[in-house]
Amino acid sequence: MDINVGFIGCGTLGSSVATGLCKAPEFTGKIVISEPTNKTKAETVKKNYPDKVILVDSHAELLENATIIFPSIVPDILPQVTASLTFLPRHKIVHVASGISLEQATPYYGKAGKVVRAVPLPFASRRMGPMVLYGDDEQVEALFAMFGSLIKVPTERDLEVLAVHTALMVPYYAIINEVVKWSMKKGMAYENARDYICHMNNALSNLVLQDDVKDLDSFMGEMATPGGTNELAQKILTESGAYAPWQVAMEAVGKRYGL
Repeated sequence: MDINVGFIGCGTLGSSVATGLCKAPEFTGKIVISEPTNKTKAETVKKNYPDKVILVDSHAELLENATIIFPSIVPDILPQVTASLTFLPRHKIVHVASGISLEQATPYYGKAGKVVRAVPLPFASRRMGPMVLYGDDEQVEALFAMFGSLIKVPTERDLEVLAVHTALMVPYYAIINEVVKWSMKKGMAYENARDYICHMNNALSNLVLQDDVKDLDSFMGEMATPGGTNELAQKILTESGAYAPWQVAMEAVGKRYGL
């Protein structure tokens, strides 16, 4: 794909997506980065991929040299930064600022020909994980397909619901940590416990996708042998209310998205 992609700002999110594109052999365009303040991550991406990355001195210069634009700056300063820029019909904007709807954000991008909304994650740097997209544009979809699993949603509300899921990354690691710590108390080496539980969970997730499971409640019932260890563990966790706080946490995060 021979197209120039620009990043207005290059923090954790911008540098992750830029790095993922640099690693994609099917991406033959250039990465254009404008980062006037903290240049550390931008300079790192440039150092790692000198032939693919162009660092420019201003956001205006970036707009002259890129077609697909990621304004990867914090939501609080997005209106201020974009107010001084001239977007043209040839520009395609990938809006990633959380908490700002497309209806709110589109005026920020002036005469840009297309504005879509996305939820990229830091995994993008390794070309793995989901990339959520709301909006129609063939070039942006082709770009996102280079990372991992493109999940295109029919409504912006769906995108915001899935954005709430991203708040569960650290809690997921917390569960892994509890399992590993228990294993170590029983005398197991950290690496063996970590590797086993991570590979097992990876396989469990892939099984749901590969079998195209439509009803997780029924699927769990089929997986649990009557009187077996999975039934015992599920009974204890359910009766102790271990799952209820997850719904509470998601509701709290959801309020930030107006859900």
